[in-house]
Amino acid sequence: NPFTSSTKITFTTASPSSIILSVKNILGRTVFKKTFKTKLGKNAIPFYKNNLSTGMYIYSIQDKKKIISKRFVIK
Repeated sequence: NPFTSSTKITFTTASPSSIILSVKNILGRTVFKKTFKTKLGKNAIPFYKNNLSTGMYIYSIQDKKKIISKRFVIK
């Protein structure tokens, strides 16, 4: 899970749609937010560290019906 400069966030969708990927730091502040178009089945979004500090972050993938949150660590 820990990465230094980039990672891929993978997920599966039941239908093509639009999702919002948001990343929050451990204080709950949103540090990244972007909308992506998805395709049916497996999707992979590249995520780059850019100017984020090392530490743990929570990412959320949200569509019209649900939201899934997981964590990642920047080394």
